[in-house]
This record gives sequence, structure tokens and C-alpha cells, in this order.
Amino acid sequence: VYHPFDQGEGQWYSQLTPGATYRVEAWLRHDGLGDGGRVAFAFVGNGSYREANQAQPWTVTDQWARYTYDFVAPAYPPEGSGAHIGHALRFTGPGTLYVDNFMLYRHDEAHGFQPNGPHVNSFDPVMAAMPAAGPMPALRFYPLQYHNGSIDSLLGEFGQASLSINDGRLRTFSGATIAQSLRWAWATGDTPERRAVPYLTVSEEYTEVELKALVEYLGVPYDPAVDTPQTRPYAHRRFVQRGHGAPWTDDFREILVEWGNETWHQGAGGYGWHGFGAPGWVHRGGVEFGLFARYMIDEQIHAMPAWAEHDLGAKIRFVLGGNYDASLDSGYGELAIQQGPSAPYLGHANYVGPKWETDDAGASVFDAHGLQETLVGLETGVRGLIDQAAASRATLAEAGRDYRVIAYEGGPSGYWTNEDNPEIDEQYGKSLAMAVAALDTWLYASLKGVGHQCYLGFSSGVWWTSHTLPEAGGFRPHAGWLALVMRNRHAPGSSMRQVVTERGPSYRRGDASIPLISAYAVHEGDVGSADAVHVVVLSRALAGQHDGADFGDGVIPTTLHLPFTRTPSRITVHRLAHPDGSPALAEDSNRFETRVVVLADELPVERYAPDFVIGPETGGVAGGLPPAGIYVYSFHFD
Repeated sequence: VYHPFDQGEGQWYSQLTPGATYRVEAWLRHDGLGDGGRVAFAFVGNGSYREANQAQPWTVTDQWARYTYDFVAPAYPPEGSGAHIGHALRFTGPGTLYVDNFMLYRHDEAHGFQPNGPHVNSFDPVMAAMPAAGPMPALRFYPLQYHNGSIDSLLGEFGQASLSINDGRLRTFSGATIAQSLRWAWATGDTPERRAVPYLTVSEEYTEVELKALVEYLGVPYDPAVDTPQTRPYAHRRFVQRGHGAPWTDDFREILVEWGNETWHQGAGGYGWHGFGAPGWVHRGGVEFGLFARYMIDEQIHAMPAWAEHDLGAKIRFVLGGNYDASLDSGYGELAIQQGPSAPYLGHANYVGPKWETDDAGASVFDAHGLQETLVGLETGVRGLIDQAAASRATLAEAGRDYRVIAYEGGPSGYWTNEDNPEIDEQYGKSLAMAVAALDTWLYASLKGVGHQCYLGFSSGVWWTSHTLPEAGGFRPHAGWLALVMRNRHAPGSSMRQVVTERGPSYRRGDASIPLISAYAVHEGDVGSADAVHVVVLSRALAGQHDGADFGDGVIPTTLHLPFTRTPSRITVHRLAHPDGSPALAEDSNRFETRVVVLADELPVERYAPDFVIGPETGGVAGGLPPAGIYVYSFHFD
């Protein structure tokens, strides 16, 4: 499927990369075909890419053989528009053509001249957003949840291939498999300690047998001198794929398995979620979910002899998913975890901005009030959920039920809330203001003990996306993705130091006083002898007169009181700004051109003082911290 990038399905389906080399590959044989058994590859549908069609057909025989055809993708945009384009094999009947492993894939050195591996279009931008050293965070492979086949196909290479008997149509798979997802995560590093943690979502509709097959595939070794395909079929499948008998669990710090995704939806809005409440119920069924999870995890998975024999619980970690309520008496996930399932993780969705699942009303205009509401999204929205989840977890831990709160999804939101004018949602959701709120939320969640935090989603186009479409003038990161880069790459570490704000500015919002500045300190290394301390300073202020107050130029005089007993050897500052170095504005986005980038400056160590003033000489502006500013000061100690 290929479409013009700005029309219909072209907003989420991409195209071939112009100038890149591709290979068509298939195993073929025939029985009585006409035209001497000649078979050729072609793009069919609306005429697009027809210049890449195979001009010299293969001559197929009555014996199975592998055939290949290489071509260079033509310039974009291709001819034709508005309709699907299919990958086809052309041949002449009567007779029968037998086809197996029919593939089209990028074929060059960057991809090892092999299919089904990480693609540079996705791999390189994700790696550029990872910490430069130390352990990488989790990567959630979310589309696995919507796999429509059995666990056998999900553990193979062709996950959703199917044949429709009614119309004789063969459908190739459109989503990655677990095998491909694990190879993707494996390629992120050289050691288990360094690699990203694979976070796999699997359907709650899988049977006991299928979940046990998944566990065997992930964690049970295979020794061809002792084991057989009959005794360990799924370990053997992995053995064939990888060429050695070591399990996937040897290659990662842990592997997360999220059993179901948002099972509290139960068919909400016709989107197809299947949960544990009555049909049409939303946010209910937590007790039932927990009881079923206890049956599947404790009574089935843990009863496998291999679970204890190979200590699989040390690496395979099950995740239960909650909703937007974390109270002990009504929170979906909290009710589930109280039923006794041995799941070490409980996830919530830490989104900022209005949420369609809770019927939040989106803004109808893009203005100063809406931007100010976006900037304070942590304080007015998701902070309550994070605090509640942490409190419930502490209460249950005291009672002997310990687990870690994580964020299975999160980041910029606010989409699908303005049906009359979705453009408004795009303006807020891709803005620098939303990036401030997202980073504020991620760091506050870390401070409150939240573990893995996953961003939804790495994708291009509209709605919950990280980048613009590659064909729409370039693969530009949105401001929210740049905020993720600031956390991962420029403020790495999980040890947080408490920050106290003295005399910080605020404004009245109804009966509440909302702080206009927030700060976080992250240790890289041991707290007592840190290799670096990263201080993140965020401005929630917007210049001008709005929301019943005069914010002036929005600049906040800021001094950091640094409790260091030794002078740092190096000081750097990273900030989100315009490419020319001037402060970016809350309303800025990269939707149509690059307006927001990450800039870095090395500051002279002589500028260091225990009372560190933000200003022009330390990367700020005259008067202090600019409105909607995102600054990361890193104090390095060699």
C-alpha cells in the first residue's frame, strides 16, 4: 500500500525511499503454465511505480527454486494517486503457479542484505534518542497486541498472512512479529546491560497453551544433543531462527510481557478492544481481570517445570495495565493487582493534555489560554494520577504486595477531542508547550518512583506521532520527541534528588495557585559520588496578558542553589530553541518547517558558583529563564 503522503491512508502508510535498492524474492514452481512458465513481478493498482516493474521475467520450472529481482526505487511522488498499490506476480494460464515466501524488502549494506531486521528509517532516529551510555530504556512493541493469528504465526516471520476463501485474496502481514521485535531490540546494544528492554504486548485472548509457548520461546534453552523439536517445539523454533540454543532472556536485562492492552475498554466506541467487563463497559472489570491474570500467570505459567528450572521469573516480567484511576477501591489495575496475580509491574498511561477516553473537552481555538493550559498539564491533570498510583502502591507494599508502577503509554495527547476542527488538536499536540508538559510529567513520574515510561508513539503523520512524514518535506521530530531526547540523552539516570523551589512565581487558576516553574535533579552514577548531576529547569509561563493575569515578558529570574562540595570539571547546557539560537515560543512546532531544535553549549567552568544564576552568560536570556523554556544543565565530575 502506497499513497500520496497528504491524502487519506497516505497519512500513515509510507512509500519506497527514492534511490534505495530493493529486492523482490519468492520461491516458485509451476505445473502446466503457459508462456513457457514466465513469471514477472509488478506493481499493480493505479500505475504508481510501474517504472520499477520487472522487464525480464523469470523462467520458472516444475521444481522449487528461489528467484530474485532487484530494482532502485524511483523518485517521489510516484505517478497515480488515491488508490492502493499491490505487489503482484504476473503469469499466463492455464496451469498452476506455486508461491512461497514472496517478499519485497530493502536490500543494501545498511540492512545486512536481509529482510525482517531493523530498518534505518526507524532504527537510526530511535537510537539517536537513546542514552549515549549506560542502560537503555524500554521499547514497547505495541502493534503485537492487534495480531490476528495464533501464537505460532506471531513467533515466526509472517505474522498475519491469510487467505480469504470468499474472494480468493491473499493478504500479507502488516505488523511485525515477536521474533522481529526481539531482533530489533537486540540490535540496540552489545550487552544485556546496555540493550533496550523489549516490552511485548500480547493479546489477552491467547490460551494457556499459547502463553506457555511464548514463555518457552523466550526463556527455555535448546540443546540439539538432548532436546528435540517434539519436546521443546518453541525453543527449537527460536534455535532455527537464531542458529544457537541460548534463549532470548540471556540477551536482555529483562523482557516485559504486557498481557492485554487497555482491557478496561471492552469495545468502547467500536474500536475493538476486548476486556473483562460486560459489553460496552469502560473502566470496569478490574476484579475479573485480576482473577483471570492470577489463573494464567500463577496457576498456569508458574506451574511450568521450566519456570523454576531456568529461574524465568528473574527475566520474564508480566505487566498488568491500569486506567486513569489508581485508587485501591475503583482503579482498574489496582483492583486487579489485589487479586493476587504475580505481576511485578502495573502500568498507567501518563498522558498530558485532554484525553478522549475520559471525555475531556479539547480547546476550540488555538490561543494564549489554551497554551497556558497545556504548559501546566502536569499540575492540572496527570499529577493526580501519578500521586494516587504511588500512594496505592505504597499501601499495598506495606501489606506485602509489592510491585513497580510503570507507564505503558504516555507523552503528548489531546487528539480526537475536537471533531469539528482537528487542526486545533494538532497545533496543541505538536507544540513546544506540550513538550514542556510531557517532560515535566516524565521527570515528576521518575521522582515518584515510576519505572519504565513508554512514549506513544514512534510514528509519522497526524495524531499520536513523533515525527512528520518522511515525504512531507523531511522526517522532522516533533517537539514532544525532542523532550524525550532531552530526558534520555541529556539527563540520563534514575536517581532523583529532591528539589525545593523557593519564591517561585505562580498564578491563580480558579481556587488553585499554579507554579510557573519546575526543576528536577537527576544523578548519573552513585548519589554520593555522582559522575554527573543534571538539573532540568522548565518554564510553565507564557508571556502577555491572559488567564486573568499579566505575565509580562514571561521571563523568570532563576538561581540554582547547588549543594556540591566540589567544583565540576565541565558544565554543559542543552535547551530547546530556534535553529538560530533565539528562544523558541510555546506555540512553535516542526510540523511544516524546523522551528525547534536541541542546542548545546559548553560553559566555562569559571561560571560555576554554588548560587548559579541563569542568564545570558549561562545559556539563558536577559532576566533569567525564557517562557516555555526547557533547559538541562549538566555538571560533570571527572
